[in-house]
Amino acid sequence: MSTQYFQTSSDMLNVKPTATAQQVNAQSLDIVGEIAANGNNINIVMTHQPTAEQVRDLNTASEMHDKPVALLGGEFSLMVNNAKHLSSRGYQCFTATTERKSVEVVNEDGTTTKKSIFSYVTLRPVII
Repeated sequence: MSTQYFQTSSDMLNVKPTATAQQVNAQSLDIVGEIAANGNNINIVMTHQPTAEQVRDLNTASEMHDKPVALLGGEFSLMVNNAKHLSSRGYQCFTATTERKSVEVVNEDGTTTKKSIFSYVTLRPVII
């Protein structure tokens, strides 16, 4: 079982708020071109590091589907374009599902702060 993966750089995943649809599509094509050139079966297309569980699940999915896989995250219009372009090149795309738990923390001054904790659950295939 491989735990090696390729991860797109954070710089390539940053989308300017003023970017046009054409610019986002071109940015996606650059990302997909880099992924394809790398040739890895497991690809992370999000800014944060994947958990060991996510990498394990991606490895299993790659073996099960007998094709390279990509875990997508980030800015929505870029993610849609990435899914479209990766799928057209034979990649199976996924998003990570999480469970949110709300926790209240009592501060020193007696006030409370509500925090959300997200826990990874599973991969969800993206169907294009």
